[in-house]
Formats: sequence, structure tokens, C-alpha cells
Amino acid sequence: MGVTWSSTPRQRHLVLFAYEAWDYNAVVLVAGHMRPLCNFAARVVKMEPTIIVTLFTTSTFYDRVQTELKRNFEDRENPLLERIRTIALPQDATNPLDSTALPNAFADAYEKLVNLQPVRCVKTETEIETTCSPDVVLVDFFGSAPIDAVRRTSKKPVKVFFWFAGSATSLFSVSGPERHGGKGDLRARSQELAKLTSVSIDEAAGQISLNGKGTLIRMPGLPPMYDYEIQTQRPLGPLALLGGVNLRTYDTIAGCDGLILAGPECYEPEAVAALRDWFAESSRPVYACGPLIPHGPQAVSFERQQSPEAAKIEGFLDAMLASHGDNSVIYVSFGTIFFPMEPQKLAAFLDVAMEKKIPFILNHTSPYIPLPDFVTDKLRSYADCMVTKWCPQQLVLSHSATGFFVTHGGHNSVTEATAEGIPLICWPFTMDQATNAARINDKLHIGYELFQVRNGPGSQPAYRLGKAPECTLEAFIAEAQQVLSKAFGNDGMRKISNAQKLQQQISQAWGENGSSRKALDDFVASIGDSESSQGLFSPMTAWL
Repeated sequence: MGVTWSSTPRQRHLVLFAYEAWDYNAVVLVAGHMRPLCNFAARVVKMEPTIIVTLFTTSTFYDRVQTELKRNFEDRENPLLERIRTIALPQDATNPLDSTALPNAFADAYEKLVNLQPVRCVKTETEIETTCSPDVVLVDFFGSAPIDAVRRTSKKPVKVFFWFAGSATSLFSVSGPERHGGKGDLRARSQELAKLTSVSIDEAAGQISLNGKGTLIRMPGLPPMYDYEIQTQRPLGPLALLGGVNLRTYDTIAGCDGLILAGPECYEPEAVAALRDWFAESSRPVYACGPLIPHGPQAVSFERQQSPEAAKIEGFLDAMLASHGDNSVIYVSFGTIFFPMEPQKLAAFLDVAMEKKIPFILNHTSPYIPLPDFVTDKLRSYADCMVTKWCPQQLVLSHSATGFFVTHGGHNSVTEATAEGIPLICWPFTMDQATNAARINDKLHIGYELFQVRNGPGSQPAYRLGKAPECTLEAFIAEAQQVLSKAFGNDGMRKISNAQKLQQQISQAWGENGSSRKALDDFVASIGDSESSQGLFSPMTAWL
């Protein structure tokens, strides 16, 4: 028997779809996009309980999605939670590089929703029924194929929004107008280059996106930088794969009816304002709805359940607080995918921390780059450290013992840190990590950027340094010494103070008159709006 949600006169239907992964050593990752999307869904049904949400995922992520959703609801709010229907789509588990299987599964499922037919969840083997066809769809940043499916299948005007969990600034570097440091019409440029050089269009897009020529670019709210500084380290995959992702991102931006950002506007107000100006040229809205982080007892409880070492980690932090005081611990984590490709530099950084008797937690989750034995051997003799493979990040960042967060600078990590008033030490690899590092170091003054970790394209001159970083182990050790001395001195106290001021601004975003509350209210009010730009929007003018 299927599960049915009954219709009401004002019932409206929101469909959410984020990809699971795009893999090959380089990943375009979904775990990082799915978590805030779950929390966005929770915010929507709490704001307007007549909306039902269908959230498409895969079997791999189904349980994590369910857990993240539950973090947002108290027991008394279960009727609201039940308005979010999670459906796992079929995928080709034997070929993770197949870029058609999941979009095709979405297209089939979406057509069934349009025709009010049940959709089967392959995880639970349950038929999910509905009596209300979709009104609005959110797709991930390389969701051009799902946009096509919505346009092709819908029987009424349905708006499709670009869901973006990265930093607003980074959109300019990939797909923005050239006047804002972007690549302009990436598809037209890629087609032209592919024809001239007899390479695939994806390869051409990779060359344009990632092979900078030393052009000085100015993105909103950031200091000037050379175009190749967006890729501070060697790419983690072939140019054709990464170029294809950027090309699909361009197509998604070009084809969508608006943009929803998962970050708070106060973190990068100039970039959000510039995005609004850019999208306004084609009469499309931009909603900044972050931070999308659950709070409350249930959020803590379910986060603990996801890490078998949660109690041990909290015990370590409590012990360090008692022995070393507030803001004494460094939390080191590079997310679920990235990890230093030069592990000797990570070992050197930890050596410096140990020399300075700084306690730290090292969280290593990447399945792509293992933690070398020589690193773990170093740590065995140091009592004031802990190594874990899955850390409850909110627990760590909210603890009084935590002082600095050493991070790749991914936007989820930056958002979670700034929401807790924790300054950062950035070790960026690519894209929004590079722009976040520049903003944190040079604009907001809430942390530091490590330049000597660079390699590959990043070994060329850095505009802000006025020279090329040396990128040697010796130069990195000197930089680590300097940064950690500053972080645990007077300069670090100023960074903490600045981070706490930003935290206050972020906390106001969801207040009664906050920017994020207003943005979400405006978006929710637009669901079911009879006016739509479907089939009418011509993206070309946005890049002129």
C-alpha cells in the first residue's frame, strides 16, 4: 500500500533534487549540498505548513537525509516532518561516472508526480503517492538536465530555481559576467575553442575555467587576484571532467528562473548584491536564506548519533577546556572529500602545533587520500590531540574550548564556523575555497590564509603577496610558525572578536526582521504563483 498525503485547497508542492556525487578522484559532492537542502526543506514547512516537499536523493544518502531532517524537528512537530517526503531514486551503482542515470531517474519520477502517479522509493520499496502536482523545483548547480525534464514534462507553469550551497562569490568565477571577474558566455567560448583546437567541449571548458592566463580579476567584495588563483592547488581530476561540471553549472544558471543561496547575506553582501543586479537583468530573483543549520536538543542528539566517537570527542574538549582554557583547541578538518595532497605539510603543521603545546582534533574523512603512517606515528606520543574519522562538527565548533578551525574553506564549513563565532585558518584547494580564504583573510579579518600550501597553478605569483609563494616545505613551516604565533597571541584575539561580531550579524538573519527570514518568506509566497518565466527566459543578455 502506498503512502498518501491528502490535498487541501491551498496545498502547494515543492520538489528538491541534489545530485549524490560526481566522481573520479575529483568530486562534485553532494553531501555538502544535501545537508543545507534538508534544513531548507524544514524551514519551508515550518514557515508554511500547507506546502508539501518531495526531496529526491539516492539509496546511499537516504538514511543521512532522514537523520538530518529529524535534527530540525521536536517530537511535537512530527506532522510537519511528515510533509517532507524523501524518495531514493535508482542509480547505476556499477558506474559512478554515468552522468545520465540519475537525471533520467529524476525525469521519470518527476513525470509521475506531474501525472499524480505514485513514485517508488528504491530504499524503502514504498510507493509514495500525492494529489498535488509540483509548483516549484529546486535543482543543484549542475542540474541542467533536470531543468530540461521539468520544462518538457510540466503541464502548468513551474518555476525552476538554482539551489547553490557554495559561496555567492564563486559563482562569478565560474559562470559570471566578465565585468565581475567571470568567464562570460562559457558555452559559446568553449564551443569556439573546441572547434579551433579539436578537443571536446568539456575539455575546452576546463581549459577556459582552470587554466588562467594571469588576468587580474575583481570579484565583488574581494581584493584583486589573478585568474589562476581560483585554483590554488593541482586539480583533483582531468580538465574534461571539471570543465564539464562548470559547463553544466553555466547551463543551469542560464536556464533557471532564479537563485537560492544557502549562505547568509551578511557574510558576503557585495557578492549577493552583485548577483541580484546580474539576475535582475533577466527579471529573476535571488534569495539568500542562510545559515541553514539546525539547532536545539534534537539537533545535538541526532548529530551525536552520526559519530560513534561523539562522547569521546566531547570528553576530550572538556578536558582541554579544564587544562588549557577557552579557545585553546585547533580543529583540523578538510571536509568529506579534500585532504592535503602534500601530507608532509600537514605533518609539519601538526609538528608546529605540538611544539607550541596547542591541543588539536584532526578529523580525516576523505576516502581518496589516506592519512599516512608517518603522520599517525607523530601523533601517538602527543597526549593533547585526538584523531577521528567522523566528527560531530557543530558540537566541536560550539564548544568553548575550540579556538580556531583549520579548513579547506568549503562554504558549509565556513558557514558553520562563522555561525559559532570561530575564526578560521584556510588551506584552500579550489573554487569557493579560494574566494572564501581571501574574504576571511583580507576582507572580514576573521582568520588567516595559508599561501605556502599552494602548488600547481597556485605556485604562480599571488597578487596579494606581490610575488610567487615559495611552496616549499621550509617556507610552509615558517608560515605555520608565524600564523600559529599570531593566532594564539593578540592578533588572534582580534580575529576571535571579529568572528564573534559576524556571528551576531548571522544570528540576526533569522530574527523577526532578518534578511534570511524575509528572503524565505518571499520565496514561499512565490510558490504556486501563476506567473512563470518558463520557456520565455533568454539567458544571453545576462552575459553581455
